[in-house]
Amino acid sequence: MTKQIPVTIFRAALSVVFVITAVLSPVSAQTSGSGQIEVLNFIYRQDFSAKTADWNQEREYVDQSTINYSISEGVYQWEMAFTKDLLAFQILNADIEIPADVFLVSATIRIESDVPEADGGILYNIQDESHFYYARVSRNGFASALAFENGTWVPLTGDIQLFNFSPDETNRITVSKRGGVFDLLVNDFRVGSFSDDRYSGGAFGLAAGGSAGFHEVFVFDDIDIMEEGTFPSEASGASTEGAEDAPASGSEVRPVIPENELNGEPIRPGMKPVAVMNTIYPLTSEFANVNYAIRLKEDFSFYREGNASVFCLSAFEPGEACLAIYQYHGVWSDPESICMDIMRAFSEKVENFSILHSQSSRLDGYPAYTAITAFDLDGVSYQSVNTFTQIQQVFFQVMQYGRPEAREASADLLKEITESFWIEYY
Repeated sequence: MTKQIPVTIFRAALSVVFVITAVLSPVSAQTSGSGQIEVLNFIYRQDFSAKTADWNQEREYVDQSTINYSISEGVYQWEMAFTKDLLAFQILNADIEIPADVFLVSATIRIESDVPEADGGILYNIQDESHFYYARVSRNGFASALAFENGTWVPLTGDIQLFNFSPDETNRITVSKRGGVFDLLVNDFRVGSFSDDRYSGGAFGLAAGGSAGFHEVFVFDDIDIMEEGTFPSEASGASTEGAEDAPASGSEVRPVIPENELNGEPIRPGMKPVAVMNTIYPLTSEFANVNYAIRLKEDFSFYREGNASVFCLSAFEPGEACLAIYQYHGVWSDPESICMDIMRAFSEKVENFSILHSQSSRLDGYPAYTAITAFDLDGVSYQSVNTFTQIQQVFFQVMQYGRPEAREASADLLKEITESFWIEYY
């Protein structure tokens, strides 16, 4: 629907600019090294790969302004021609209520407009047409969160200048809530946080601010609504022997990197490459950890081995198709330096080690370096893909590893999980 809310009210109101820079904070309660895992399960997903009744596709007319809604070629497109500045929005037509305490809502948006301030985003905790939250991005590279209450816009953040935003590309906007605190993310980077308790529960929607006298196009896609999840019981059929119960398929997992200890437990089958890697540069307690997240679409088992968080795909035997994430602190000059240093040390602890290929790459938008290796350990052959990246003086290694016979079947999926890796900023 199109509501006569003059967008110029909140565009003009947010004149104070806050530039958010990437600063890694000390350990927080969420990064205590306790080994806890936050699990978020999908309660709604929409990629518009097919027609759906969840979202309006009827043309709308309001005060000589027109919006054409359509679903085609895998996107939800709004073509807008307004005679005045108005906020257009559509509410999800499904029996989905946003959880009260812990949730994540997200969508991608592309804005095609000649107006620098043209903005769009997501509505959440919608109580009615006059009470909701709005998280938005604008073509000129700013983001903000607002509450709409009885005809008045209430800024919840200042205008946040974005450093990871492309005005002519598709960008993702996300809001998550935990412990009464909302996080605003753009392209999976946290850019702001705020607290507000005026709305809870309610519905989800999409929104776009139309500009008088201009033809504008807003393209939405890949909507996610998530709630706090739990680990399924052994009755679910997931393998849990010697490990934490596996989260449900489609979970987004935010593991806390554990302390450097094995707690006296024996090395589990398939974990030997991880155990050997742990002996090279163990993480010591004097350093702060950094939160990260990955997205997994398949059932898996989670293990903790020293400095490594390990995710093994349940469809394979233990150790056949796994991904391990390490964190290091040091004085390496770049990702290539730490890659070659650790690969050199690793080669001394295994047999028949060789680097099959290495090259510069990117991970979470940051410069990275990747080395593909082969090696034997205790008479078993393995292959691994090791990607290193650096955020200030913190280095991450994302290591895909497994048996050669499983590589063909698991390579694409492990690559997709690796590419979903992203850092949380404070």
